[in-house]
Amino acid sequence: GQAFTVTRTFASTTPEITMRWQNKLRHYRGIPSISSPDLAHFQGLFEIARQSDDVACFSLRWRDSGQCCGVFLACRDAVNGAWHAHTALVDDQARTAFGMYLLFDSVLRAFADCDLWLGGAPSGSNGLGVYRFKQRFANFSAPAKVLCVELDPVAVTRLRAQHGTYAFLPNYRDPTTELRYDPNT
Repeated sequence: GQAFTVTRTFASTTPEITMRWQNKLRHYRGIPSISSPDLAHFQGLFEIARQSDDVACFSLRWRDSGQCCGVFLACRDAVNGAWHAHTALVDDQARTAFGMYLLFDSVLRAFADCDLWLGGAPSGSNGLGVYRFKQRFANFSAPAKVLCVELDPVAVTRLRAQHGTYAFLPNYRDPTTELRYDPNT
């Protein structure tokens, strides 16, 4: 808290900064580019956040300079009021200075009166996968529904035509490709 501040706001350059951090994470973890949000995706989310309270953006900033060094995005479920984490990214300097801890702590305090969901439960030929892993850390579990909003239906139609459809989210992602590491993608 001495080095950072957290606010529930964003700047006009936040989509570009977020995209830069997302690309770095994508390369570091070997995430296929089709599975990683692009700039248009982040611009769409931030546009929704400008117009609605259904997308929340928390910005981590250096206290001395005010420069943005982290972002947490969450989307609200209009039916039950729960929040679903979308993106949590910080730059390298903020990570080493433990800024992500302050960012998460601030988000948890802001959403203290409602549920905050941090991920899904994909399954495949190897069983329940992420669900089994996350269940080991949970003190409560409940069924969940996944909402997929297409901000650019034309682009999504093109992706489905190019890549096919699968029992995966979004459905133009092939799980056999997604779950296999390829450092060249």
